[in-house]
Amino acid sequence: SPVAVRADLSAAGTEERQQRSTRSVLALLQRQGELDVRVEGAKGTLASSVSVEWLFKELDRSKKGYVTDTDLWNFVRDLGSSTPLRSITALVCELQLRL
Repeated sequence: SPVAVRADLSAAGTEERQQRSTRSVLALLQRQGELDVRVEGAKGTLASSVSVEWLFKELDRSKKGYVTDTDLWNFVRDLGSSTPLRSITALVCELQLRL
C-alpha cells in the first residue's frame, strides 16, 4: 500500500541521516584527537624557564588583567600563523567548558 511504501522510505531516510550524523561526529572526534596531539607537541617546545606570569604579560599587551581570544589570536598571528579568529574563539570556549 502507498502508506507502507512511504513508511519504508521514511525509515530509510532516517537511517541514512543517522549514519551521516554518526560519520560527522566520528570525523570531528578524529580531528579533535589530531589537534590534541599537536597541542601536546607544542607544549613540549616551551622552555621550562618560561613562567606563567611572563606568558600572561606577553599575551595581555593592553594590561586589562585578563587574556581574550583576540589577545591569543594576535599572539599567534605575530608568530606567523594564519589561524582564523573563530578557531581561537572555539578553543577558548572549549577551555571554559573544561574549567
